[in-house]
Amino acid sequence: MSAAGQYVLSIMILPRKMMADALMRPALPGSIGAVSDNGWTDCSLFVKWLCHFISLAKCNVNSPSGSHKSLEGIDLARDNGVTMITLPPYTTHSLQPLDVTFFMSLKANLFLFDQDHSH
Repeated sequence: MSAAGQYVLSIMILPRKMMADALMRPALPGSIGAVSDNGWTDCSLFVKWLCHFISLAKCNVNSPSGSHKSLEGIDLARDNGVTMITLPPYTTHSLQPLDVTFFMSLKANLFLFDQDHSH
């Protein structure tokens, strides 16, 4: 999400071994889903998200944008005009306003969806 309130459809990273299409039903069309053992991003998921971001944000070296980390990701971002911003580990809950204002409601609704469809 930008400071102007514009956002790119998200990648939903879920703590699972395998992705099921049903998990993406409550997501906005155009969002993508991925899984990791703990539900956190890693280098390969970051690159997957960065490709998604670049395709939707339509950024390029003449119209830059902002983002995250990994050598492959840094090269991909640089080649496509994305400005990378790195926050210290384990501080995003304090330093990244979207964690509280935007992602918290997504996580809460995903939890409710998961509870409704767990049986």
